[in-house]
Amino acid sequence: MPTTLPLRQEIILGPDGKFIKRETRESVIADADTAITACMRDDTLCMSNIPISIPVLNREYHCYYAHNSGINPEHCYAFVNLADGFPLPGAKFQPTEYRELCELFVPRQREREGEPMPDNVLEPSDIPMYNNTDYSIWVMMRFNCRHLGTKDAKLNHYNDTTTAYLFGIHKESRNIKTFNLPNIYDDGRICGGQDFRDPELINGPMPIGYLQTAVTNLMKALFESPCNRDLYYHERVNAHALWYRNDTDFATVPTSRMTQYIDDYKPSSAFFQDITNSNLIDFASCLQSTTN
Repeated sequence: MPTTLPLRQEIILGPDGKFIKRETRESVIADADTAITACMRDDTLCMSNIPISIPVLNREYHCYYAHNSGINPEHCYAFVNLADGFPLPGAKFQPTEYRELCELFVPRQREREGEPMPDNVLEPSDIPMYNNTDYSIWVMMRFNCRHLGTKDAKLNHYNDTTTAYLFGIHKESRNIKTFNLPNIYDDGRICGGQDFRDPELINGPMPIGYLQTAVTNLMKALFESPCNRDLYYHERVNAHALWYRNDTDFATVPTSRMTQYIDDYKPSSAFFQDITNSNLIDFASCLQSTTN
C-alpha cells in the first residue's frame, strides 16, 4: 500500500550473531501529551513503609497507605491489618458434634427483629471474629482522589458505598486468599451496605489529610453494622470454619488444626478463594519485602 510516511532502515546484530535489516515507518502522534502520559503511567503499587495506628472501638489496628505510581493516580488505598480477625457483628454460634467446637449462626432478619431463635444458639460476650491464625488478615479500602502528590491533593466526593476487599496472606506459603464468609463476594469484595460510607465524602471532596479519619469511620461501620445472610453459604462456612468455645468466648480453629477434629478435612476453593486483584497481590509482595 503506498504511503508518504518517512521510511527508516536499520541494520542490527541479532542474538544469533547474524545481521538483520529492519525497516520502520515513523508518524507523528496528534495528541503527543496523551501518548507521553500513557508511556509514563505505571500501575505499580507504592506503599508507605510505616503503619499508622487506627482506633476502632477499644482496639488499635495498623494501617498502611498506598497508591499507584505514575502520573496523577486516580485512587489511593488503605490496607488495615485485622489482627483480631474479620468482625461478624450480630452473629452467634451453635454447638456441633465435635467436642468443644461450635459453628457460626447468622440470624435471619425476622430473628433480629425479635422472633425466637433456636434453643441451642450461644451468645458471645464480644463481637464474633473470623480469626484464623494461619493467616494474616487484611481489609483494603479504595478511595478516589486527584492531584495526589501536590498541595492540592484531595479525596473525591463519593456517594456510593466504599469499595473494600477482605483477604488473607498465609503466614507460611504466602498465598493470598479471601474467605467465603457472610457478606463477602467471590473476589473478596465486602458487601458493606449503605452504612459503609464516609459521612463527609458523601457531601463533597476533602483534603488528602482526611484519609485517616475516613478509614477510622469506615472501620467503625465494619465493626458495628450487623452481618446478615446476604452472600452467606452456611454449608461452605460450616465445612471450613469452626470455633473453639470457652464459656462465652470463641476463637476460630486454625485451618492447620482442622484434621484434629475432621480426619479427612482438606481446604477447598469453595471457601478459600483465589485473589486476582493486582493491588492486593502487589501489596502482599511489598509487605513481604519490608518484613524480610
